[in-house]
Amino acid sequence: MTSQAPSSPAAVPVSVSVSGSDSGSVSGSDAVSVNRTESAHPADASVPRLIKLGHIQALSGAVFALFLVLHLVTAMSGALGIASYDRTLITLRSVYRPCLFVEVTMIGLSGVIHLICAVMQMVRRRKVIALRGPLWMKLHRLSGYFLMTVIIGHVFATRIAPTLATEPTATQAADFAFLAFATLAVPAFFWPYYLLLGICGALHLSIGLHLGSRMLGLRTQGSGGAPTRLRLALTFGVTMLVAIGVLGILLRASDAPRDRFPEYQALTKRLLG
Repeated sequence: MTSQAPSSPAAVPVSVSVSGSDSGSVSGSDAVSVNRTESAHPADASVPRLIKLGHIQALSGAVFALFLVLHLVTAMSGALGIASYDRTLITLRSVYRPCLFVEVTMIGLSGVIHLICAVMQMVRRRKVIALRGPLWMKLHRLSGYFLMTVIIGHVFATRIAPTLATEPTATQAADFAFLAFATLAVPAFFWPYYLLLGICGALHLSIGLHLGSRMLGLRTQGSGGAPTRLRLALTFGVTMLVAIGVLGILLRASDAPRDRFPEYQALTKRLLG
């Protein structure tokens, strides 16, 4: 690019793009790039519209992260045993689900907005799968794609379905026995599913916080906009802790108390017909 003014508006090298990441954040070649010295169309309406979408997704992701952090801590506690998992679940559930309003706004609304922004970006780039960029960006996107695929089923199974139980043991909420029942019923499905769910949740959260910080103008990156080595180390450390916790749940499934198993069996038959 030369420093001379362009001879025509069509030659103005203005480039604006938004990351193909389902996080709505910017990175590397996908970052928003505007040549401020040679912009002949400063009033282009598409520029603020694209930037605003990324900000909305970053903010909604930050709100949802408040819940997801606690959710992953619960998964980690599975490494310490059944009783530890249930205690942690009850304690942290009272924080992110003190009432329906908080649950709907903090978890439901922020999650839906985050998902809608991801879909809108897929539509805009006319490409569902985008795997450009360094390894950490690819991991963020791949984990996001998996979470998008399973999130509706996960919410229904763990939040809505338990409220439909009518057996004497019903508490309207899932517990360790709920996960154990599912694991023992269909181990070939739930072993890889639970492991991927935990790993993808940890990766998408940790890397997404970095990307969201960049989108919102906070300085958290290393050279070239990548996460610092410390942040990457923390990301994979958290992911390992979550994976270990999930393995603890899966390996102890056969040791879970079975007094609620008839409740879950009846619920499964009702839902599946």
